[in-house]
Amino acid sequence: MLLRFLQKLLELLSGPTRRTTGTKTRTVGAALEVETSEDNLPLLTAIIAVDQVHRDGDLPVITVERGPLKNRHGQFLYRQAGQAMGIVVSRFTDHAGLTTLHEIGHFLDYHGLGAPGQWASETDPALGAWRDAVRNSDAVQRLGEVLKSPDGRVTETLSSGAVVEYTINLAYVRYLLRPEELWARSYAQFIAVKSGDAELRSQLDRRRQRPARRFSYGEHWEEADFLPISTQIEALFRQRGWMD
Repeated sequence: MLLRFLQKLLELLSGPTRRTTGTKTRTVGAALEVETSEDNLPLLTAIIAVDQVHRDGDLPVITVERGPLKNRHGQFLYRQAGQAMGIVVSRFTDHAGLTTLHEIGHFLDYHGLGAPGQWASETDPALGAWRDAVRNSDAVQRLGEVLKSPDGRVTETLSSGAVVEYTINLAYVRYLLRPEELWARSYAQFIAVKSGDAELRSQLDRRRQRPARRFSYGEHWEEADFLPISTQIEALFRQRGWMD
């Protein structure tokens, strides 16, 4: 673990310039203040991965830290007036790196892609093609069908041929289908895949595994299903000058 920490620290120090001039050449990491410690290795890993994939516009500086969150994996903190405040990643989550990417996605959505203090994922015209790709994906179409169940019960046929009935948390499904959550999950998956980081990819693959004897909400997309979404995220970033 210590060796991995030192290797990531070396990557952080020898990677892209942390602060450069111009709104299109700053790294995302330049806006993220995180304590360099072994406990924060997953956070550092995620930030390095982001900086390897794309740059950003003019972001405010916020803190990224671990915290004792027990009922959620992470949280992006902000004020309704439009001020981004920080990111907290739970000390108890088993996928802290992917969670960090998810919360960075919220940060960019709220204060990087559109007008500060507004979720660009909801209505910003620049994300229209992304919204279409997400809505047309099999994973999101499946969740939409689940919402049609009046009593929260659905049946599925397993690969074995067995038919099982599940009781669904419809409030959670509605949460998953919110534009800002769709953006954060798709952004995290985009970075995990594009960066080529083995640990982040492993966390993504674990999150995509179907749970035994429980309904799979499919928070993340299978490879082929995600390709059109990934294409639109990359096109958006290239149009912004965030990717070459």
